[in-house]
Amino acid sequence: MNTKLPLNSSSHLVGLSRTIGRFIAKTKANMRLFSAAALTVGAAALAPMAASAQSAILWGPATTISGSADVTNSGTAVYAYAGAATTNNGVAFTAVSGTTWGHVSLSGGGFSGYAGNAFAFNGGTFATLSNAYTKVIASGAYGGDATGVVTLNGLNPGEQYLVQIWLNDSRNNATTEQRTETIAGTSVTLKYNSTGVAGGVGQYAVGIFAATSTNETFLLSPNPTTGSGQLNAISVRDVGSAIKTWVGTSGTSWGTATDWNPASAPTIPGDSVLFDAASTANLATV
Repeated sequence: MNTKLPLNSSSHLVGLSRTIGRFIAKTKANMRLFSAAALTVGAAALAPMAASAQSAILWGPATTISGSADVTNSGTAVYAYAGAATTNNGVAFTAVSGTTWGHVSLSGGGFSGYAGNAFAFNGGTFATLSNAYTKVIASGAYGGDATGVVTLNGLNPGEQYLVQIWLNDSRNNATTEQRTETIAGTSVTLKYNSTGVAGGVGQYAVGIFAATSTNETFLLSPNPTTGSGQLNAISVRDVGSAIKTWVGTSGTSWGTATDWNPASAPTIPGDSVLFDAASTANLATV
């Protein structure tokens, strides 16, 4: 029996460059299309992946630090770490130091030490932030101009996660305005100090990915001109299952959230698609 993929017109999967094609199902039983079999959704392509391969993190834009509401509280807390214990926007951060932060390990030349409260400044924008939020960005791990490796541990395969990281250096330092760091994945570059003056603040970014194993790794590459890798704080949150079941109740458009259960189209790297017996009533030909 040929089972058809629920795709409709050129509007589906905007930005994806590969055609999926047809697969054969021997029964109407549940068909789990995990990474090794088919349909691993990436930011730029659909391609099979080995089941053990990590999915890329889809990063949002670099955003300048402005207040405690910056801290995303979507989903359920997994862990969050900063230089001091603090709570912002309902997210509780555990105090850490060194290069092992609970379930997060920092390695590579970009991380060799830790500076407690070294990136604060008694003035400028930094001084206008709440005391609770300054605790998130005042301290951090640092290193040389080599790439730093961040490993998130304790994940559940098949779940989607948000990861939020902060970079900040508010000191009165001649190289502050030039210091940047690029996150691998769907690459985004963060500034350590968005205005380049004493008391200026840095930036944060939020990424999303589907866990394919119990850990996920990403790279931080400092600007080689000014050197010095850095990470001030990190938060990881579980935002639900990465397995999306096609229901097709709103039509046959792949990108319509309500055509899926849970109500979110599979557009995140590592997402998996499930067609079950109930799906067959609402399929469209590729």
